[in-house]
Amino acid sequence: MDLTLVNTVPLWGGGEVWTRDVARALAARGHAVRVVAREDGELLPRAVDAGIPVHPVPARGWGARRGAVAALGRALADAGDGVVVCVTGKDVRLVSPVLTGLPHRLVFSRHLDLPLGGGWLRRFTFRRVDAMLANSDATRRTLLASLRGFPADRVMRVYNPMPLDALRAATASDLRPALGWEDAFVIGIAARLTAQKGHDVLLDAFARVRAEAADARLLVAGTGPLESELHAQAERLGLGDACRFAGHVEPVARVYRACDVTAAPSRFEGFCFSAVESEALGVPVVASRVSSLPEVVADGETGLLVPPEDPAALAGALLALYRDPARRAALAAAGPAFADRFAEAPMVDELERVLGGLTRR
Repeated sequence: MDLTLVNTVPLWGGGEVWTRDVARALAARGHAVRVVAREDGELLPRAVDAGIPVHPVPARGWGARRGAVAALGRALADAGDGVVVCVTGKDVRLVSPVLTGLPHRLVFSRHLDLPLGGGWLRRFTFRRVDAMLANSDATRRTLLASLRGFPADRVMRVYNPMPLDALRAATASDLRPALGWEDAFVIGIAARLTAQKGHDVLLDAFARVRAEAADARLLVAGTGPLESELHAQAERLGLGDACRFAGHVEPVARVYRACDVTAAPSRFEGFCFSAVESEALGVPVVASRVSSLPEVVADGETGLLVPPEDPAALAGALLALYRDPARRAALAAAGPAFADRFAEAPMVDELERVLGGLTRR
């Protein structure tokens, strides 16, 4: 299969992780794979580091980008049949004119459980799309609602392939001694500091937890645009040294292995990488009951689900696990086997089958 993955998002998020991991996994299976990425984006160097051929496009100027993609189109014409997967609607608009007259199938891969915007432009943009990928059932439902009339059998759910073997094998030094938290009850979150992830709800909840559990601590790993705002909130709440902002932590397994429980108080998700990573390493998750989170966190089995935007409910669930080590241990023990259903090999098998079927259609 000849596969081109187009993702011109400049930041590093779930869609970019998916692009790199899928490209690497399918290339390892002998497929011809290339990635189209912004020259100034975070995906491009990470794809290069993973050994994936990269086709850079300019950071600015629609005409310059279109010219770069046109050059790619000439290369695709020589490659024969293939599949082009775009991760954003803008990428679809960029690529679809280039594919005119080519036998390639165009696929849109959606990674957020949010309605598509654009009205008439949206309908115009997706007229050339042959199929869509959704990374959860929740995302699929939202896609179908946004694109009424698009054939439902051509919107396929394929969960994100998770490289869990690499996660588990990562050397992860213990963060607790460095933090001075050897005997603490540690709650963690590993996510970009954005409104989507609900850090503000978690900070409010943690202040309630601290009122009843003096040995509780909160570890916040990640960077993002709300960093200064969240620091200020923690200061207003008087959390002091009980809350630490660790920034970017590599490997991320260091975060989970320092935690007794993790939190995912998101407002929406396409597929929550951090929840599955936490479960894979045997750490229970307390998550919002929104979007895909009920699909990736088994309520009462590998973690607990609570209403979104509800610091009291989140604090209650965290305190319940704090007070019940046996229940916490049972949730932790069930996590790895549940997470394995999202492991890389079976998910790439499914993706390979779906994309390969398009080339034969």
